[in-house]
Amino acid sequence: MEKIQDYKSLDLEPFEKSPVWSDEYLSQLNIQRRPFDFQIELIQSVINNGNSIVSLRTGAGKTYIAALLIKYYYIKKRKEKNEQFLTFFFVPHRSIRDQQVKAIRDVCDLRVMRSDDNSTANKFVQYS
Repeated sequence: MEKIQDYKSLDLEPFEKSPVWSDEYLSQLNIQRRPFDFQIELIQSVINNGNSIVSLRTGAGKTYIAALLIKYYYIKKRKEKNEQFLTFFFVPHRSIRDQQVKAIRDVCDLRVMRSDDNSTANKFVQYS
């Protein structure tokens, strides 16, 4: 997976407003799998309305939506200030932790660190 090099030139308006993301746009963002229309709608709702709860059945793409939102906010922060970016993604059970780490790595092409039961936030902040 090729990492995005030039964040300043990326247009985030389609991410925020367009109901259709072109193949070219997905390629610019290095997104390998096209989100479904309902996922784009949910992503844009979160971006435009702030904190949200997304409730979908198992396998409907909640992690994918979260990963795309992480990617969006990472790009937005890099465009605005070119600063480090740190986010936490919480899961309710250790049994799905590795699955979530892989899914987020696959979508975001960012460094993702997995925590364990003995991890503290300081461990992650020092590496950001």
